[in-house]
Amino acid sequence: DLVEGGLVGVQSTFTVFARDQFGNRLLGGGVLWELLIYQPQGMGLHTTVLMTDFEDGTYEISFEPRVAGMHSIIIMLDYVPIEDVPFDPTYRALDGVMQPAYSRLVTEWGTQWIGVLQA
Repeated sequence: DLVEGGLVGVQSTFTVFARDQFGNRLLGGGVLWELLIYQPQGMGLHTTVLMTDFEDGTYEISFEPRVAGMHSIIIMLDYVPIEDVPFDPTYRALDGVMQPAYSRLVTEWGTQWIGVLQA
């Protein structure tokens, strides 16, 4: 799953699909991942992370961001980061004010437009 961000204090959940070196989906469990979630502004590692192994090659990861800002999520297998990491989702405070740095328009066919919002 694509990790895009969310709200501080609200559980964030994403799924990792295990694959072999050829990109084929693994259909069993037991892969030992290392997961690092860095909080913004030098706040260190997020220490409370739950990983569920569904024993079918999928792993659900969830955590509750405690501070607003961009986090950095690194997923490693055998001390090697998986492809396309880190993920850098941004979490914002639940203040009722939307202040996205950019917007993404998504339809049933996928992403159609990504751009910077201007006032």
